[in-house]
Amino acid sequence: MCMCDHKGVSVRRLERRLDRFERSVSLKLETVLTSLNRVPVGLATPTSNSPASSGNLQHDSIEYTIPTSLPALTKPPNQDVAVPAENIAEDNIAVLKLPGEDPIVYDKTVAMRDPPAMHYAKRLGALFRDWEQSDCVKLNGHGIAVKHWNILFKVRTLGVGQLGQWAAIRNEWGNWKFIVDEKDRLGSETEFWKVYMDDIGNRLTYALVLKRLKASRMAQDAQDYLNAKQFFDGDLDCAKAGGRFRYKKTGRIHIMEKPDKVAKVWRGILAEDMGVAVEWEAMQ
Repeated sequence: MCMCDHKGVSVRRLERRLDRFERSVSLKLETVLTSLNRVPVGLATPTSNSPASSGNLQHDSIEYTIPTSLPALTKPPNQDVAVPAENIAEDNIAVLKLPGEDPIVYDKTVAMRDPPAMHYAKRLGALFRDWEQSDCVKLNGHGIAVKHWNILFKVRTLGVGQLGQWAAIRNEWGNWKFIVDEKDRLGSETEFWKVYMDDIGNRLTYALVLKRLKASRMAQDAQDYLNAKQFFDGDLDCAKAGGRFRYKKTGRIHIMEKPDKVAKVWRGILAEDMGVAVEWEAMQ
């Protein structure tokens, strides 16, 4: 074989190797694009202008035809849409029983959406309604009243809440409850606004309502603290108190001292212990 024939064979071998290399690279590229959900398998089609067909050594001979539209990505499941209990895997079924509500069957592996960015600073009337009935947050398609959000978004309770969800709304939800409790104590929204008006008959703002409520609560706590001390002759750990003012911390038993803590326990005693309530009434 002459030298020119030998060179021709070498060139053709090189062309074939380069062609195989380019095809290998193109297949790997298609696999990567597919894994990134950019190009579905088989839709990125290489068009060959290979050296074998053109007779030229070119390194940019592979072209791709990219489809103009791609399949829509499937949205992750959430609790907004109701799923029949029979369609939930047995190992994933859980039941939530909220106070005063029918049991809700749900899939505990499906996450809750983040709490909605809701504020009631300028619409307390909406708060009073949503507190009892709302579709802003759903569990397996069932609307959950705002008053139950403290249960719904606590991770340890349901297993569907995400870390940080309850922390994000805890303080604001506590303020909502503070206001609604006052409305319930007064009996109605109408009676609430009779109390929370300024000197010329305008409804107080959300911030002023909270400020007045907190001042009133502090005054009530201070009085209830004194009442408890009076009833138990200054000894909150006497036999008559029955250990109800004790709490455990770092393995040791302590006696409550903070007025708000003592006041809360004292109000609970008056509500639950008829004997104490009658005796306290007689002392007045």
